[in-house]
Amino acid sequence: MQSDDNDAYPVDLQLQPDGKLVVTGPQRSENTYIDFALVRYTATGALDPTFGKGGKVVTPVGSGASSDRAAALQVQRDGKLVVAGTTNNSFKPTGDDFAVVRYTAAGVLDPRFGTGGKVITPVGAGSSDDTATALQVQPDGKLIVAGYTIKSDSTGYDFAVVRYTTGGALDTSFGKGGKVVTPVGVGGSNDVANAVQVQPDGKIVLAGLAGRDVALVRYTAAGALDTGFGKGGKVVTPIGPGDSRDVAFALQVQPDGKLVVAGSTDGGTTGDDFALLRYTATGTLDPTFGKGGKVITPVGLGASSDQAAALRVQPDGKLVAAGTASQDTGTPGFYFSLVRYRADGTLDTSFGRGGKVVTPVAGGARVDALRALQVQRDGKLVVAGYVNGGTSGSDFALVRYWP
Repeated sequence: MQSDDNDAYPVDLQLQPDGKLVVTGPQRSENTYIDFALVRYTATGALDPTFGKGGKVVTPVGSGASSDRAAALQVQRDGKLVVAGTTNNSFKPTGDDFAVVRYTAAGVLDPRFGTGGKVITPVGAGSSDDTATALQVQPDGKLIVAGYTIKSDSTGYDFAVVRYTTGGALDTSFGKGGKVVTPVGVGGSNDVANAVQVQPDGKIVLAGLAGRDVALVRYTAAGALDTGFGKGGKVVTPIGPGDSRDVAFALQVQPDGKLVVAGSTDGGTTGDDFALLRYTATGTLDPTFGKGGKVITPVGLGASSDQAAALRVQPDGKLVAAGTASQDTGTPGFYFSLVRYRADGTLDTSFGRGGKVVTPVAGGARVDALRALQVQRDGKLVVAGYVNGGTSGSDFALVRYWP
């Protein structure tokens, strides 16, 4: 999705039961405002003319010259679409707030949700910056939005999670008035939640980073820290050697209750690599996965920057991590990349070349950044991201692969 040199950056992709594909992300217009953008495609990849205007919906969320950055998308059981992200208001500089918008199946703002389909929620105290990064719909229809908020002393960030009723009101049975803020690392560390999952038992798991390490936090269904998980509900895991920067961007709950996260680790002179970790249901690293629960995979060529942004567990138990890999040899650039692993964390050599697939989407020395992944019922893999050719701006891009 791009026109008139506007920039669009897809961040999430969902499959509808009818096979249609919905993508969301922030859209920057010529006047530099940023709005929520939503695009729906048919199962064959064409824009769906029954959705919005020619398959596209662009929504300003905050008032005035606000910066509205969509971050996550979910499809409800009734076909309605929910987008979560962040908004601010240039006329009232009170910091960034969580923003949730719900649409009908046709792409119209849902008047039954919040105010005219929109809900804006300040999370931290005062004029704090609150950033929403992830969204899940509970089986009862309540909405879980996760992200982070600046610490009260402005020394870093804390994990933040908010639960809403089906109508968009804060769920006062969760945390403190519907909100939970959790410091994870030591001192003034930056604790950033990038992913959220709701377990079948109703417990809520967030994954991201604390300082320079991967971090997970699990809550009870009421928003209290789950003391049966890790240390007081928290798990912090270094991956690479020394002071490497290790971060989780994606999280999945396996049918057996184990938790798998995907992200990246700093390999030093070799650049960043894909990183996967698997934990038992109690938060300990799973010794049956990789090396002590960890798998590190270089994907690109040379001193590449490889970052897994999405993760899916296939019905056969195999894991697919998807993201972006670069190369500093040949034609330098960043490319869509997928890696498939067996259930024990070894590379699935039946997939691509030695378990890896690297795809230049637009060709040439461009920036192709993959952000989302889904597995279709027929086993095909669909990914979404953006391509940036420089002067032409950034476009939504989807690619589908055979299983």
